[in-house]
Formats: sequence, structure tokens, C-alpha cells
Amino acid sequence: MIHRIKLSAAEDNPLWLIVLCDMMTNLMLFFLIMFAYNLQDEKKQEEFARTFATGEVLDIEGKPAVREELPPDPAEILMRLIEENKLGGAVELIETEESIRLRLKSEILFKSGEAEMSPDSIAAMTPLAALLAQLDNTIIIEGHTDSIPIRSGPFKSNWELSISRSHAIIQSLAAGGVAPARLVAAGYGEFHPVTDNNTPEHRAKNRRVEIVLLRAKEDS
Repeated sequence: MIHRIKLSAAEDNPLWLIVLCDMMTNLMLFFLIMFAYNLQDEKKQEEFARTFATGEVLDIEGKPAVREELPPDPAEILMRLIEENKLGGAVELIETEESIRLRLKSEILFKSGEAEMSPDSIAAMTPLAALLAQLDNTIIIEGHTDSIPIRSGPFKSNWELSISRSHAIIQSLAAGGVAPARLVAAGYGEFHPVTDNNTPEHRAKNRRVEIVLLRAKEDS
């Protein structure tokens, strides 16, 4: 094939010869490797295959190299905690790029119009506090209410009720081992509803406490 090409054409287009030679060399090396692989016994073949496997990295001596393990995803850990404690009906996990949000129905923590947690509620928060204590994320506790105005009791507004409930959750988490410097209290009253307040069922959804774990921002 090569001898049929005119000399002038080869001088004008010399690069195609280099590409052809590279391709032929690579093919030759590939078949040599396959031939050498077939000559080895099964043990050697397994070691050879592991060298190119993505699941295991070998060092220069052929031993498994120590790989840096990624930290566990807090969202997966929290979801497992919810499943183990059968809290799926009372706790909703919402995951975004910026945060991991645990949405808790206020009924499982507080009585209507109150901001003091019962002993049962505090006990239910114990495993969550133990887990959050192991993480480094900043945690924001958000209190929310429905739109019905407060007409009696110790609180003057839904704002005051929501922030008081948020503070009660913070006290429970801090008592469970979460570093207080990581905890932030926020009260939104009725001004951040998840649905309309036109039915009792919708108002029940709006009465909630949300535990928000902020994801660590990577350095740019």
C-alpha cells in the first residue's frame, strides 16, 4: 500500500504515516499483552486483572493501596435513623445541594399553643441528638405555625410561639451532646407555610419544626 503512493504526496502529507504507525504499534502491543496474559496461570491472571480494576487500587508492590474513604452522607444516616425508629409518618427528610432538612410535625413535640416539650418528646429527640452530635454541620432550628392568630395564653403572637418552640428544641439537642455553638434558633410564625391554611389538614402541615443541617461549602 505504501509503495503505491507517490513521493510528492508523501512529502506533502507526512502526518498520516505517523498516525498509521502509531495505530499499528498500539494494536501489536495490545495483542502481545493478551498473548502474555493467556500464558499465565489463573493466580497471575487474577492479580493482573485486579491491577486494572476500578474497585481496588494496588501499590507498586502489588498490594492493595490504602484509599482515603469519603465521609458518610448525613442524609443517608438520618434516613436510616428515621427508618429504624419508625418515624416516617412524623418526620419528612428534604435534601438539597445547600442543606438537609428534617421536617417534624409539631404535634409529636408540643401540645397546642405550648412550647414546652413533654418527657416523651425529649426521649424521642435523644437518638437524633446523639447522631447530630457526631456531625460538624451548622444546625438551624426553624419554628413554624399556622395562620390562626393567638388570642390567649403566654404568647402574644405566632412569631413568639414559633421562636419559643425552636429554642426548646435547641435546649434538647444541646442536652443531648450537640455543641451549642453549632445551633441557631429561628422563628417564622405563619409566614413560611408549606401549603394554604384553608383546611385543618393544611394548617396541621404548616404547624411544624424544621431541623436544617447546612452543608459545608467547598473552597473555591
